[in-house]
Amino acid sequence: MDVSIRQNIVEMLKTFLRDQTARNDGGNKARLANDIIEYIKKNLDNHDLGAGRIARQFNISQRKLYKIFEESGLSLRDTILHYRLEAARKELASSTDKKIINIAFDSGFNDVSTFYRNFKRKYGYSPRSSQ
Repeated sequence: MDVSIRQNIVEMLKTFLRDQTARNDGGNKARLANDIIEYIKKNLDNHDLGAGRIARQFNISQRKLYKIFEESGLSLRDTILHYRLEAARKELASSTDKKIINIAFDSGFNDVSTFYRNFKRKYGYSPRSSQ
């Protein structure tokens, strides 16, 4: 076989393998991102839920964790906040006797004023008016 043909075949094979690896890595990242989001949803009540805890859980660096979210157009902080606020909103709508402060703490908020401020910013009304 001619050397130039062999070189072309080798280059085509390298390109093919590089593309396959990139596709597989993208699939793995998407799967990992979904697993992380499921972990966040299941651990909303954990007040220490953050980059360090999540990175340790998935045995990745915090940098890689932030990069996964960055590549999907989200931020880790905003994702956690979103799911915490959604959990609190649902709880407020379904519970008439539970105190707002308890709902805030059960949803993972350490500070009631932070909860109120973020709830109002996201939904346009206060937590009190949704009960």
